[in-house]
Amino acid sequence: MKTSPHKNIVSVQWWTLSLRGLVLMALMTSLFANIGGVEAAPNMAWTSTWLRVTPSGSITLCEGEKKVFQVWAVQSEWGWGGGLAGQIVESYMAGQLVAAIVDNSQVGSIAPATQVTPGAASGIGTGGVQFVFKAKQIGRTEITFSDLAPSSTLPDETVSVEVKRCKYRVVVFSTWTIPDGFKPRMFSVLGADVEPDATGAFAPVVTPVENFARGLTPFACPVSMQAPDTEATITGQLDMSNGTLSLAIDYDPVPATVRVTCPEVAPGVSPIDEGEPRVLIPERLAFSGPAGGYSGNLPHILDAYMSVTGLSTLVVLAEPQP
Repeated sequence: MKTSPHKNIVSVQWWTLSLRGLVLMALMTSLFANIGGVEAAPNMAWTSTWLRVTPSGSITLCEGEKKVFQVWAVQSEWGWGGGLAGQIVESYMAGQLVAAIVDNSQVGSIAPATQVTPGAASGIGTGGVQFVFKAKQIGRTEITFSDLAPSSTLPDETVSVEVKRCKYRVVVFSTWTIPDGFKPRMFSVLGADVEPDATGAFAPVVTPVENFARGLTPFACPVSMQAPDTEATITGQLDMSNGTLSLAIDYDPVPATVRVTCPEVAPGVSPIDEGEPRVLIPERLAFSGPAGGYSGNLPHILDAYMSVTGLSTLVVLAEPQP
């Protein structure tokens, strides 16, 4: 009796598939099982290193402005085993000699030329270093941060910098309370655009000053105050060598009037109606700060028969020109 060749083929195919299944199961067991003394899969990890620079990419600065760059040498690991558990673990690398190079020294300079990344317990944040770029004149340049070790695995990091001539929006809000009499209060608001020339000097800018005033209203004697608008002259200098913007605001005197009106309080007593002329002279408001802009409060003196200290909120916004 002959055996069907087709049955033999089926039998061989089944046996082959079964053998492959057993081999596959044995491989999976050796890789992933850890039961009864069976060894688990070996530790696997991938490591990459790079320089982390802040700010990064492309930035725009004003002439004379300074910008601080913070740099870290970073090592990142990912994998299984050894405590990684499929997570990314970052650490900072100490002892890396990092250099900062500006390709166009006419546009700006950076200092120091090199820095060594410190240990984890010191430095900027953890293990970082600082470089200070100083913008000199209009133009474009690139700053390249490199690890100088010959066998370094850290790729270079490059930041593009464009330096522009900026104009500055100067806004001042001031408040004074005059202590004598009925303690009238005066407010002033100033806003103007100023722009340095190629040497960093500002041509004088005359700008309007809006003045607002009010008086207290004690019982039976209303008090009013009037302070007409006036002007102020803004001058200044942008120091290209140290990145300092200096501004001085000289106010014109304000011819203000305080008026007190008391009605008849008793038969035969005449009403009081008098206006007191005053000349209020805010003293020069001087500011010196970073070329990149400023916002803060400064004391400001008002001369009104006596020196009155008020508070001025000064906002200087740098606006790069197209």
